[in-house]
Amino acid sequence: MNEKEEYCGSLEECLAKWSRRIDELEAEAKNAKGQKESEYRQKIDELHRIGKQMKINLDEIRKSAGHKWTPLKERADKIREELEASIDFPISRLR
Repeated sequence: MNEKEEYCGSLEECLAKWSRRIDELEAEAKNAKGQKESEYRQKIDELHRIGKQMKINLDEIRKSAGHKWTPLKERADKIREELEASIDFPISRLR
């Protein structure tokens, strides 16, 4: 397996982990009331948006040839950081 394939695999694992976490948030949102429910929904929508960006970037990396994927990797790393920060920080605030 080459570096690009390994990197794509790591992104797929992260996306799967985040998807499971979003599913957990969806379940928690169903039990929330009023303002908390609204906050959950906003956060879930944001996470879906960021996750969609990551999926698009992952597809672009897969399709890229040679070293052209390096700038895409840098963008994916930034999206990953944004998603990790978004999924961890507010969840503690919502509870």
